[in-house]
Amino acid sequence: MVVRLNVSIPQKGDDDVVMSSLSELILFFLFFFLILLGEQAELSLDDPKDEGPEITHECLQGLSSCQRSGMSDRVCLQRAQQCMNNISEWTPIIVLSESDGFSFERGEFELNEKFQQALTNSIIPKIQGVLSEKARSITAIEIIGHTDEKPFLHDKDNDNVAEWGNLDDLVIAVLDGTTSVQDLKADDNAGLGLARALSVREFLVQNADLDDTPIHAYSASYTVHRNGTSAGGTLQYGLTSFSTNRRRIEIRIRGPLLDIR
Repeated sequence: MVVRLNVSIPQKGDDDVVMSSLSELILFFLFFFLILLGEQAELSLDDPKDEGPEITHECLQGLSSCQRSGMSDRVCLQRAQQCMNNISEWTPIIVLSESDGFSFERGEFELNEKFQQALTNSIIPKIQGVLSEKARSITAIEIIGHTDEKPFLHDKDNDNVAEWGNLDDLVIAVLDGTTSVQDLKADDNAGLGLARALSVREFLVQNADLDDTPIHAYSASYTVHRNGTSAGGTLQYGLTSFSTNRRRIEIRIRGPLLDIR
């Protein structure tokens, strides 16, 4: 291909003509570069080695298929929007309440047999069902342990020896699997809530196929009611009445977060 350029050399001092000529020359080379880039892009699309990452979002897959079929963009976009409307805007919160059999012995965090069976038969399938919805973008599973507001007893066996926790020393070892959650000792409600969340996390890691989705454990202690409001009032030792509805595990299936710095 032969390209001829007829660029007139302006007289010295004619600034307007100089700028105009330079602009035309720059635009020409930019246009020529874009043509070459487009030809390279077409070659890349024909090369199976350069297909790029697979689109996993089922609504986007449907949009791409619709456009390739020759349907109008308006129709394809309407179908994609309908697909998104069928996906719940909010990821679910699964509440494991004591009234439904998800209970712990007072001050303990070991999962009893009934708790484990319920996780296996009911909760794990629910989580897997959410993860299987490809239109969702799931980044993590969060497990939050909630306790009642009764103050923690440091001498549970009445041997006059205070029992202090070891979560600061062992939590990371539990998370990476080198130590079992059974080796933990909690010494306050915050630690107890975390230990209970870690127990559920450990069970899910060992017994559920969750597509390598990260599972995080947190504690809310007694600070959050079932309705989402914050706890209020002053706690006192010797308290005999406390809110049993605060004792629960919540499993939150989280989507992408916006990191604001």
